[in-house]
Amino acid sequence: MAAAVVAAEVTLAVLLAAGVLGSAVAAATVALFLGFAALSLWAVRRGLHVQCNCFGAGDRELGRDSLETSLLLAGATLAYLALVRRAEPSLSLGEAPLAVLLGVAAALAGRWSLAAGELAAIIGQRRRLDRDLECAR
Repeated sequence: MAAAVVAAEVTLAVLLAAGVLGSAVAAATVALFLGFAALSLWAVRRGLHVQCNCFGAGDRELGRDSLETSLLLAGATLAYLALVRRAEPSLSLGEAPLAVLLGVAAALAGRWSLAAGELAAIIGQRRRLDRDLECAR
C-alpha cells in the first residue's frame, strides 16, 4: 500500500510540475491530501501509534503532526487549484474522465488505508483460528 501511495504522489508531482491536466491533477492531489488527513485523524482518535515516515524520513507517526501537515498541503493545493481554474475555467471533455478516475482512486486508497488495520486483525484472527482447528484434529 505504501508503494502505491508513493507512486501516486510521484505521478501527481510530475504531472503538476509538467503542467499536464492541471485542474484534474490538482483536484486529485487535494483528494490525496484529504485522504491522508482522514487517515491521520483516524489514528489520533483511536490512539494508534503507526510509524509512517510521513513527509520524510524519521520516527514520525501518524497523528496530529501528519494531520496538520496534510491539511496545510491540501489548503495550498486548493489555492493552486483556484489559480489554475481561474486561468482555465473548466475541465475539457477529455480531462473530466481522468479527473473523476484520479479522485475515485484517491478516495479508494484513503478508504482502504483506513480499513487496513481492521482487515489485518481479521485475517490474523482467522489464521489463528485455522491453526487451532488444525491442532484440534
